Amino acid sequence: MKPYVLVTASVSEEADGIIREMGSPKTTRVGGRPIFSGNIGKRFVRLIETGPGMVNTAQALTAVIEAGKPEAILMTGCAGGFARAEMDVGDIGIATEENDAQLGIESGENAGSIIPLPFDLGVYDGECVKHRVPLNSELSLTALDILTSVFGGMPFNIVPGPFITVSTITATVLREQRLYDRFRPCMENMEGVAAAYVAKHYRIPFLEIRCASNLAGKRDRSSWDLPLACKRSAEAAIVWLRNQV
Repeated sequence: MKPYVLVTASVSEEADGIIREMGSPKTTRVGGRPIFSGNIGKRFVRLIETGPGMVNTAQALTAVIEAGKPEAILMTGCAGGFARAEMDVGDIGIATEENDAQLGIESGENAGSIIPLPFDLGVYDGECVKHRVPLNSELSLTALDILTSVFGGMPFNIVPGPFITVSTITATVLREQRLYDRFRPCMENMEGVAAAYVAKHYRIPFLEIRCASNLAGKRDRSSWDLPLACKRSAEAAIVWLRNQV
């Protein structure tokens, strides 16, 4: 298999813009999931729709990687932004680390408070991984430079920072406060830490770029903009891919 970048999105709405950019992609299936293959700029790209959540993501990426290891993995799609991190609906986030917000031990002191596990999930190149998966800082910084140069002056922000992965979407102000106090995240999602961990396990550079469809906190569907977030996250992914040689 020729060298390629693996792009991952959880649902078709997040993937459609990238698939269209390929022109007439070849469609196959790996691990029971649809794969779309084609060129974006000078790079050969394979895109997989994983399905939502950590279990789907880990299964899908493992199946693809075992069939042919990519040079890099780019995760894209929608997420909830944190207003405390100066994010708003339509803003783009670039992950500097991924955190499993629900992995650990109850502290026993405050309801809902979690402390880290006393053991590692894995050790990679001397680095111990628990609930936090550090990402490639050079890749994140380069992506920030690329997106800033292309989208500079546009009416939205590009924010680098920690991401958190949750299985329960945040829908109260109290939980949003607790998550922000612990992680200082700019975005929450449902897949990122699984992809980051799988990439770490296989020693594959991993980048995560998302667009805020809503703000974490009190649930108000009237303020959400999923179509905008799907469109803008795909545009950001395409810009990054087109600037790879």
